[in-house]
Amino acid sequence: MPIDKQEDSNGEGNSGSHLPDLPKDLSNLTGWWKVSEIVSYVLMFLSPVAVGFAQWLPGWLPGILSDRYVSLLLGFLALLAAFFIRWLGTPSARTAEAAKEIRRASRPFSKAERDGLASYLESLDRRHRCWVFAAGATFVGLVASIGLAPLLHHVRTDIPAEITFHEARYFDPTQDKVVIEKAPFLNAIRTSLAAEGNGEGQRYKIVLFETHPFPHPTKPFQLTLQSVEPGWFEVTGYVFRVRDGREVRAYEPVPADQSVDDILTLSIPASEPGDRVFGILRVTLKDHRPFPTKLNQQIKATTPRTTSTGAK
Repeated sequence: MPIDKQEDSNGEGNSGSHLPDLPKDLSNLTGWWKVSEIVSYVLMFLSPVAVGFAQWLPGWLPGILSDRYVSLLLGFLALLAAFFIRWLGTPSARTAEAAKEIRRASRPFSKAERDGLASYLESLDRRHRCWVFAAGATFVGLVASIGLAPLLHHVRTDIPAEITFHEARYFDPTQDKVVIEKAPFLNAIRTSLAAEGNGEGQRYKIVLFETHPFPHPTKPFQLTLQSVEPGWFEVTGYVFRVRDGREVRAYEPVPADQSVDDILTLSIPASEPGDRVFGILRVTLKDHRPFPTKLNQQIKATTPRTTSTGAK
């Protein structure tokens, strides 16, 4: 680009409204800066968008990409790539050196031209340093997210001190219609348990129970369900570890020891926060007393860490 310059009476050029042409290598650097600026802004925009899609729009990302931790990691990587591109596109040593040379030069630039161009190049150098710092901070965050998450998960993993019931109730075809529709196999289990009870002429009822979600990751542990008044009933049925997915609820069978009539010992596998224990049982009375109305007050759940607390 030609320099729009007028000579004054002292032989000094007047820059007018234009800065003089940059040397070719500096011109290439500043051009790359503009390209990298656009690319980095696109990446910085896509980073939170990708995380948001995985967090709040289920089904948009397939397979492992839908995992929240993986999506967060990908977001960090996109942000780090943005900072890295800006760092590559920001001239540093060459611009700082050129700024000093231009300030020392007397020709062909006027003093105003020299100061303006030198200030511009120095600003590029400052931007470079800022982007280096930002990229470094993002890299530290990335390493922390990779290393601290598993460490925090390990530290929080423990056997629950207490298991409480979200609900424990007798099966009702109307109230539990939605549950059966979402997991049809439960109806097959209920029908089988009822057929066994009818065949033996027993006084029984089908019971559904579900615990509150685990608040932290758990190790494998033994969960014991028993009556607060032992000896008045016997129980049989099926228990599952429940985990909610984005679109479906997964039921994983849990091994159960039913060797004692009114005690059910469950082997709960290692679980994640939010997992729950769900059971469909046949409770059979041994005498002629009526069925209790508040099941969650009649059954207590204990773990190896439980001292003497009942189910709530």
